Amino acid sequence: LTFLLGAGHCLAPGHGKGVLAAYLAGSSWRYRDAFLLGLVTTLTHTLAVITVGSILLALSSRLTTGAVQERLVTTGMLLSGILLTAIGLVLFTRRTAPQAGKNDPPGKEGSIRELLCIGIASGLLPCTPGILLIFNGLHQPGKLFLSLVLLFSFSLGLGFVLLLTGILTISGKKLVATHPAFAPLRRKLTGFSQTAAWLSALLILALGAFLLARTIFSRPVEISEIFAWMKF
Repeated sequence: LTFLLGAGHCLAPGHGKGVLAAYLAGSSWRYRDAFLLGLVTTLTHTLAVITVGSILLALSSRLTTGAVQERLVTTGMLLSGILLTAIGLVLFTRRTAPQAGKNDPPGKEGSIRELLCIGIASGLLPCTPGILLIFNGLHQPGKLFLSLVLLFSFSLGLGFVLLLTGILTISGKKLVATHPAFAPLRRKLTGFSQTAAWLSALLILALGAFLLARTIFSRPVEISEIFAWMKF
């Protein structure tokens, strides 16, 4: 049930699906890169949930759990938005440079770093069901092991959807680039791969900027509390 809950939760807006699909559509042709990106996103997401749950438990005696959770969720959204915007800007600058005649091969060190950065940035997006699950387990030590197992199952469901998104993206790109039925389209769209590369970078930049702007405009009170909490 928690596996299905994690999969269903991941199907909702967010959780890096758009970023994952945009990056793979513009750079990678290998299914193992989709697996790596989904794995890094899922692991980061799980560690972030455990960290937030631990902080909630540590601070719950001084502040209400709801107040702490809102601040931590807002912080995660801000960090994710900033990182995705920066990554998108770097990718767009690199892929539109005059010397960028073609994409780096997926196995190169730079591409691996890009995969890790995007996976981490996407995984920082908060997840309220996961946070509550691990918080309850930490609050009741007798149920901690069960909570960790449920969280792992929840994360597997989330990771399954991310992996499926990556596989479908790569398969779709291969189909458009190689199938005879799309030959007329490819002739009209000269430089298809290069165009897809910089469009995907632009989409990541736009998604990051949207997440950052949405967080700033929808959570002004929480952001003010964060700065006050940090004594800025």
